[in-house]
Amino acid sequence: MLPPGERAGPISIDWRGSFERQSPQNDLWLGLQEDDALSMIAATFFMVAGGPYGIEDIVQKTGYGAALLILIVTPLLWSIPTAMMVSELATAIPEEGGFYIWVRRGMGPFWGYQETWLTLAGSIFEMVLYPNLFVDYLGRFAPTVVSGNRGLAIGFGMIAVCTAWNLISARAVGEGSLGLGLALLSPL
Repeated sequence: MLPPGERAGPISIDWRGSFERQSPQNDLWLGLQEDDALSMIAATFFMVAGGPYGIEDIVQKTGYGAALLILIVTPLLWSIPTAMMVSELATAIPEEGGFYIWVRRGMGPFWGYQETWLTLAGSIFEMVLYPNLFVDYLGRFAPTVVSGNRGLAIGFGMIAVCTAWNLISARAVGEGSLGLGLALLSPL
C-alpha cells in the first residue's frame, strides 16, 4: 500500500484504497478507456478463440446434445483451471512478462527463453489458420470466388487488412471486435 498522496502510474491511490484520475491524457490504457470493457472482452474472445469456427462440425458429427455438453464441459476442464493458474501466478508475481517471468523464476533463464520462443512459434502457426478458415468458409458459400489462386490472394488480403487494422489503434480493434461479436450473435 502506498502512503497517502503518493502516485502509482496514471492513478493516485490514497490510504483508503480509493482511486483518483491524475489527468485526462492518462485516461487511455493501450488505447482503450476504462468504460470500454465490452470492447476489451470482445477483442479477448477473438484473440483467444478466433471466433466460433468448428462448432458446425461438432454439431454435425455429435448432435446438438453432445455438442452442448462439449461446449459446457471444455471450459470447466480447461479454461477455468488455466484462468485460476494465471490469476494465482499474476497475483504472486506481479511483474510484466507473464509466462516468461513465471517459467524463468521457476526453472531458470534457459527454460524461460524456451517458453517465450515456443509461445511465439505456436502463435504464428495458430494465426496462419485463420485466413485459411476464412477462405474455406468463403469457398463453401461462393466456390468460384476462391477458385485458382484467388483463394490465396484473398487470404493475403485478409492478413493485410488485419495488420492495417491493428496498426490503426487498439481502440479500433476493440470496437471492431465488438461489432464482429454482435454480427456473429445476430443470427441467434
